[in-house]
Order: sequence, then structure tokens, then C-alpha cells
Amino acid sequence: MKFLHFLFIFLLITVKISSGLPPPSVAPIITGISPSHGSTAGGDTVTITGSGFTGITSVQFDTSAATSYIINSDNSITAISPPGTPGTVDITATASGGTSTASSLDRYTYQGELFGFIAVGTGATIFQTSTGTIENTLTFSGTPSSVAITRDGKSAYFTLATDDAVAVVDIATETLLTTITLPSGSLHPASIAISPTEDKAYVVNSDSNTVVSIDLSTNTPGTAISGSFSGPIDIAFTPDGSIAYVVNSGSSTVVPIDTANETVGAPIVVGTGPNRIAIAPDGLTAYVTSSGGGVSEVTSINLLDNSTASITHIGNRPLAIAITPDGSAFYVTNANGGTITPYTIGTQTVEGPIPVGVQPNGIAITPNGLRGYVTNQGSSSFSTVDLTTSTLVTTLGDGTPSSIAIMPDQAPIASFTATIADAGSPTSFNATDSFSPVGEIASYDWDFGDGDSSTTTSPTTIHTYATAGTFTATLTVTNTNNTSTTQTFTGHTVSNNGGPLATASQFLTISSPTPTPTPTPSLSTPTAPKRFTGKIEHRGAKSHHKFKLKTKWKASSSTDVVSYKIYAGKHLVRTISSDKARVFKRHLHPMPFYKIHLHDYKKFLHRRYTIRAVSSTGAKSSSVRLQIQ
Repeated sequence: MKFLHFLFIFLLITVKISSGLPPPSVAPIITGISPSHGSTAGGDTVTITGSGFTGITSVQFDTSAATSYIINSDNSITAISPPGTPGTVDITATASGGTSTASSLDRYTYQGELFGFIAVGTGATIFQTSTGTIENTLTFSGTPSSVAITRDGKSAYFTLATDDAVAVVDIATETLLTTITLPSGSLHPASIAISPTEDKAYVVNSDSNTVVSIDLSTNTPGTAISGSFSGPIDIAFTPDGSIAYVVNSGSSTVVPIDTANETVGAPIVVGTGPNRIAIAPDGLTAYVTSSGGGVSEVTSINLLDNSTASITHIGNRPLAIAITPDGSAFYVTNANGGTITPYTIGTQTVEGPIPVGVQPNGIAITPNGLRGYVTNQGSSSFSTVDLTTSTLVTTLGDGTPSSIAIMPDQAPIASFTATIADAGSPTSFNATDSFSPVGEIASYDWDFGDGDSSTTTSPTTIHTYATAGTFTATLTVTNTNNTSTTQTFTGHTVSNNGGPLATASQFLTISSPTPTPTPTPSLSTPTAPKRFTGKIEHRGAKSHHKFKLKTKWKASSSTDVVSYKIYAGKHLVRTISSDKARVFKRHLHPMPFYKIHLHDYKKFLHRRYTIRAVSSTGAKSSSVRLQIQ
């Protein structure tokens, strides 16, 4: 008994201690964001819903901390958005149990406009691509020689030729984030390109004949790559990021680098004194400008077999080159002439030069392909060119520019609802909740899942499913910058960073139409016939008459009467169709009648015979008694 007593006390104490333990720590869960988008300037109030918010220690918009936040309850947080760049990010919350897992429910989209970045003097100029006006300027420790922007549009990388380094600018805050010192011996970094796969950037060092990779996730440089480089002056990636092509001004070659293992391939001979390179969006052709030996030319390289061809050039000393995002044309700056020359790729034709500033040395094209921005080193300015009309729009002063890049346009967000109808009836689709980080939605491509599709410029449409079943309806949106699901890249900076957010799908269950019930026949009572009159006819001797009753009546005023029924008492004696003559004859029992008897018999017939009208539904009118004349 003592043992059992002590065991009971031990278990009781154990239960009490266990019940006092704190609950296990779990990571917060985010299930909703409202509103789902806001300004790139930040400062917007965002309500975050979910669970596990008690005791959270931080709220992040991607990698940026919320300006401030308030824990309303374990299920609600109010946060103030920090500045951002156009695009969609995940909002996360961190507590002692960990950080919330990113999902489609925590997405927040910054909406704003695209900016251009110019390497100029000892710093950078930031301008608005929508207006061409200067937004801000930055100062670096050295002289920038080139610029490229990350695929997500969040960071701009400037090579600093005099410092043998790379400056990294945070685009959201327009501030210098860090400066990367290149490995010892990396002399005079001349150009930078950022891989479209976003894992690395390559910098060419013209005085040390090397190429250095930079890990963008940590901003740390790798070991310098050596090979058959001679005065490397420019570099460009293929659209899949698998190969980078280095332009060598000293050897008049282009040398490929396999980016997977960083091995150097065989040189490709191009024109004398090559300057810059751009690669078509389909990855099949590279174009290289050359101006050495008094010859101005553009060389095309077939990237399938590395064969080359010379393209006729109009202009003096071709320098920078840029390809339109749709791959239909490219533009070359002519340093000695103050012009840019347009080429139509499909027809392989060159057009007349477009005047810009003095000694143009850099060019970038907006993601929609409508405008080109040209840096003019000789006139310390940059020019805006309308590419649809090949005319100069404006020129603004800007120090001594050397290179230019424009932020990539990010994918629009597709969203729609469906009001489902049965097969054979129109189902309604509404995509008004779709939106774009920059610009507006230009087109809605609908795939209804039954083999039919449609493209609309309006967010609403209808579609009729012919049969019942489950269908996958898919919406793909494209914005006014021609950005949708795919990426566009021409060598240095992504133009259109399309992605899966531009597509949304739903499973729709279409039912068979509900059979239309047979309407219940109306049982409305028809009106009775009128003036049901009869006459007794007789033949024979007075002592033994043969009598016959002959009746007639006026038709019912109801339109759906199909017959008339005549009764003798409760017994139906005749049914006469409404389309027959309204006459009824009946032989009466032969009897010797005298006048007094005949009078009584008329009364008898009046009480005995009645008539009723019958409708098509079987409804009967009230009875009308026979009147004997």
C-alpha cells in the first residue's frame, strides 16, 4: 500500500509539472495580405493575417525590414511597407519558432516605374524612363566604366575602372550598398554582364586580360579566369546563361566561356578593333561592333557553329550596340558622327542614322522597345530617341557618361474569378483583379480547357462549354511593356523578367443542364356554354306519339374548349367535339301525351338534361340545364 501511495504522489507531481510547461515553439503562418500591392516609395499600411504572431521579432518584405509593425493579436499584424522596386515579393514573419514559409498567400507587389542608370564621372545618374528626366545622382570612390542590373531589378552593379572594384547600388533606396574589391591583379574593370540565371556576374579586366565572376548571393568575387584574352573590353551572356562571350580589342576576337566550369573556348575572329557585343533574344546570333584600322563594321556570329559574316554599316566608328527586346532590330552608336544607326534584323537592312549628341558611347532600350536612351560622352549628355519614328525626343546634360542600363520589367500578376453555368449556357470570367508592377495589363489570353481559347483587351469575357465535365481554365496576362511569362535577355541586363505569376489556372466543374420541368397544365375552369335549348318533335297518331328531343347551344367563350358533354342526370349520354355542329338529338320514350302531360314532361326534361364545356386540360365548366321551347 505504501508503494502505491508513493506512486500516486509521483504521478500527480509529474502531471502538474507537465501541465506547467510552455507550449512548443512554432513558426508563424501567413494566410493573407491586404492590400496585396502598394507603392515602390513604401509607407503603405499592410494588414497581415495568419497565426502564431504573438512574440514575433521581425517582419520582412523580401530582404527589407518593415518600416514598423504592430502585433494586433496572435492572428493579425499591421505593418508599414519599406521602399521597394517594381515586382512581387514575399512577406515573412519571424518568431522564436522560426520564420514563416513563403507561399502564394504572402505575396506583395510593389508598383511604380522603371529607372535607368548611367555610369558618369565619379558616380551614377538615375533617370525616369517614362519621362527621361533625372531622378537622382550618386557618388562613388572611383570612375565607373559600365553598369548592369540584376534580373529582379533590385541592385545595380557598376565597374569602377580606377579602383579595380565593383560598386553595388540598392535601387529601392538609391544608395550605395557595398563595394566589392576584385582579386589582386584585376586591373581596369571595363565591363560587366549579369547572367539571366541570376547566379553570377562576370567582369572583364582590360589591363590584366582576365575575367572575374561575382557570386551575387554574397557579393564575393571568384578566382580570376585567364585564357586567350587580349584587351578584353566587353562581355555578354547567352539567354540561357550557359556561355559568356568576351570581346578582345587587342586580338580582334570573341572568346566563349563555359559558365558551368569556367573553361575558355577557341577564339572567334571578328572585325578589327572590336568594341561591344549584344546577343539576340533567341540566342542564335551575336552582333559585334568594330572600328579598328579605319574600318567601321558590324560582325554577326552564328552561335550554333561560330561562323561569322560582315554586315554593311552606315556610320563612323561604331561603338555601343543594343537589340530590341522582340529581336526585330538593333541600334549602333557612331562615336564619330553623333548618330545611331538602326538595323532591321529580319530583312537584314540598314537605315539612315538618327542624330543624337556628340560621341555617343552607350545605348539602352526600354522593355517595350519604344524608346532608346543614348549616352553622349563628347557633349556630356544623354538623349531620348523615339524608336517608332526614329526621331530625337530630348537631350539632357549629364557629366561625362560612359555606360547605361535600364531596370528589367517584372511579370504582371494574373488573377480571375469564374461564374459557372451549366453546359450550353455561358460561363462568365472576370480578371479585373489582375495587375502589373509597371504599366497596365494590355491583353488577356484565355484557354478554357476544352480546346477553345480567346484573347481579349477587356478583363471580362464569357465562354459556353458544350458538354459537362471538369476543365482547367487558364489566364495569361501581358502588360503594356510586353512582359508576360517569358524572359527577354540580350547579353548584359534582362529586359523583360516574365514569369509564372503572369498565369493563373482554375478547375471548373461544368454540370449538365437541369431538365426543364414539364409545366403543370392549367386547370382553369372554362366558361359554360349559353342558351342550351331543346325542342320536342313528334310523329304518329295522337294515340301513340313518337317523340324526339333536338337541342342546340351557344359555344363557350373560352378558347381552349375541345368538347361538350351532355348528361342525363349523372349519366353521360353524349360527347360532342367543339368543331362539330352544336346539335344533340335523342329519341324519347313513346307515350300518349296530352297537353297537361306534355307540360309536365318539359319540366322533367329541364331537370334531367345538362351540358358542360370541357377544356384541353380536362377542366369542366359549370352545368347548364336544358330549356325546352
